Amino acid sequence: MNSVGLVALYIAPFFAIYSVFALAVGLARRSRAALASGRWALVAVFVLVSVAAGALIWALASRDFGVRYVAQYTSRDLPLFYTISAFWAGQEGSLLLWLWLVSLFACIVLTSGVRRRVGVRFISAVALTIGVAELFFASLVARIANPLITIPHPPLDGQGLNPLLQDPGMIFHPPILYLGYVGYVVPFAFAVAALLLRREIDEWPEMGRRWSLFSWVALTAGIALGMKWSYVELGWGGYWAWDPVENASLIPWFVGTAFLHSAAVQRRTGALKGWNVALAALTFEGCIFGTFLTRSGVLSSVHAFAGSSLGPYFIGFMLLSVSAVLAIGMWRADALRGELRTGGLFSWESLLVLNNWLFSALAFATLVGTTFPLFSQAFAGSKISVSAPFFDRVNTPIALLLLLLTGVCTLIPWRRTGLAGIPRSSLWAAGFSLAAGVGAALVFDVRSPYRFICVAGSALIVASVLAESARAAMVRCRKTGGTLLTASVQTIWRDRRRFGGYLVHIGVASIFIGILGSSVFEYEVQKSIVVGEEVGIGEYRVRLEEIVTTERLNAQLITTRLSVKRGERHVATLEPAQAFYPTADSPMTEVAIRSTLAGDLYTIFGGVSEDGHVALKLHTKPLVSWIWYGSWLVVLGGVFALTDRVRLGNRRRRESIASGVG
Repeated sequence: MNSVGLVALYIAPFFAIYSVFALAVGLARRSRAALASGRWALVAVFVLVSVAAGALIWALASRDFGVRYVAQYTSRDLPLFYTISAFWAGQEGSLLLWLWLVSLFACIVLTSGVRRRVGVRFISAVALTIGVAELFFASLVARIANPLITIPHPPLDGQGLNPLLQDPGMIFHPPILYLGYVGYVVPFAFAVAALLLRREIDEWPEMGRRWSLFSWVALTAGIALGMKWSYVELGWGGYWAWDPVENASLIPWFVGTAFLHSAAVQRRTGALKGWNVALAALTFEGCIFGTFLTRSGVLSSVHAFAGSSLGPYFIGFMLLSVSAVLAIGMWRADALRGELRTGGLFSWESLLVLNNWLFSALAFATLVGTTFPLFSQAFAGSKISVSAPFFDRVNTPIALLLLLLTGVCTLIPWRRTGLAGIPRSSLWAAGFSLAAGVGAALVFDVRSPYRFICVAGSALIVASVLAESARAAMVRCRKTGGTLLTASVQTIWRDRRRFGGYLVHIGVASIFIGILGSSVFEYEVQKSIVVGEEVGIGEYRVRLEEIVTTERLNAQLITTRLSVKRGERHVATLEPAQAFYPTADSPMTEVAIRSTLAGDLYTIFGGVSEDGHVALKLHTKPLVSWIWYGSWLVVLGGVFALTDRVRLGNRRRRESIASGVG
């Protein structure tokens, strides 16, 4: 099976080369036969890569240590589900996953309903751009990072999987993150196709909307899973350290979020055409950049792979793709002109443009801080790392401005300008948010202006969403004459895009409150105690009951059993542990957490001394669970918006409105 997969992987780049050549010739000469053969070549690439991926899965499941990748990342005592997840544990396997996903997405685009709307020629131009990305990754995997290479003398057992990756979160986090990374190639391809053919310049953001939103949802879910993994697995008590690889996923998320908002302006007004092309391109390049940072090892990160020779290839591909987009954009510059007419500072369009600037500022600041060590080494001769305080100091005020702007945008209905256009219910929502901020300042001693804005801005989002939803439901209720409940359900279902966005915004407010509570009001206690002794932290009393040594399939565990009381009531038994893996030089920390909506009790076992004293580190992290609930609200809102229909023909509708017909 491995030899079949290896041959398929070697052949795939040749089909990718042919597809790019045939599609380019077909577009240039308007040859339907060439276009058809190019599209079928892309299908052949998907089949060949699927065979290679199947061969790797078979080699992993059967523990074929004759395959170098299997010997490096698995062992006989590794549970099967972690063995299969080793597919994306290493550099070569993760790049094969990238290649398989992009070839799959190419096939989905070729067979989707969009083809019937825009015609064979346009969809072939889309396939050409995706084919170029396929060609790059197929060549890279076949020639440089091949996971199916065999070794002459197979070992009796493999080296095993990194213990940090033996966590349920790591089964789902990388492939979901990759869905987001790879998915952004499709809206980018729609933008390039629109420029190449000078067609669908107005409509391409709407054609690629589901792909943009799907990729954004996947990227959001992947980032949230990564945060949760960091929180429960790394044992440091945090969830975001502004690590280079963490930042690498956040940069395209910022730009992709800006694109989702900017595309709405183009859909409704026809403006920002060039800006949207730039955002689609920058989001795609950001995903390639994130892959480069993780794979090249140029920056130190707990998430990154070891250093490799792949860096120059990724840099070359990014430079070529950016140059190509700039050249095509300048060639078609006249088609990208579109005047943005706003109704003043408090118009819907103006605020969304400001939204784009702020998201772009966040992406730029994060990019500068992340890559600063590379530039300092290049120009000063030494790597100077930028730590979390820089990112906190620069990004916090921008993020808080965005939080306030999110609430204000909800207050202002489409096609109304100025403060006079704001409904009375929205003004009540603004008053409520101000009262919430003042109340929080009085009750929780929130004297910092940043903290006040965080509470007030989050309250503004929730209140404005509720007020606007109630207003829309009552308008429909008066029109239809039905009950308010029926009108509410119909209103939400008929405009899933809008109300999905509302749910996303409520999730964002929850995340901000969770970050505020868990970072500002966190409390920590470190103490060495013996069995039977107690330690207090906040409202909890934690008693060490016993120390137990147990065996797991592939590790030895030393576990401390802790009895937790709140007042006089027993509320939990927690078992933080240290796991000793044969493949690891030092023990791995396994934390135990009591999680409630009000906050977490986070316990870490630091080891046992010779005299029997147990080192414990305890944290109380108020409201941290609001981050996880808020993240899933964001994902759920995105999925709900994803179910809304694609709305083409907006240019004609805008022309009708302008002429007074529609």
